[in-house]
Amino acid sequence: MLMLLGSGCGDGPSAFSNPGSIEVVIRSQGELLDPNGYQVVIDGSLTRTVEINSSTEFGGLPPGLYSIELAGVASNCLVIEENPVTVLVISDKKTLGSFGVECFATLGS
Repeated sequence: MLMLLGSGCGDGPSAFSNPGSIEVVIRSQGELLDPNGYQVVIDGSLTRTVEINSSTEFGGLPPGLYSIELAGVASNCLVIEENPVTVLVISDKKTLGSFGVECFATLGS
């Protein structure tokens, strides 16, 4: 899910644009939730570990398109939304990305 908070206009990103940010929200539900949490990966290089029901913000990002991936998901859990997702960061704005995770009991648990 992509949501832009605020609006902007202009001719597109430039070297003189102010940075923006991405806030990633994680919602987990079900049985046997992953106690180790997940990794949020921005453009394959910026990585941060997050808890199962939490959020994290990546600030200081130049305007442009970014890929957000939720990784490190336990084998009994599924990301129930598009993963990875591409979002647009706009100068001086916060872009919101969210992931839902559904976890299931395993046999013998």
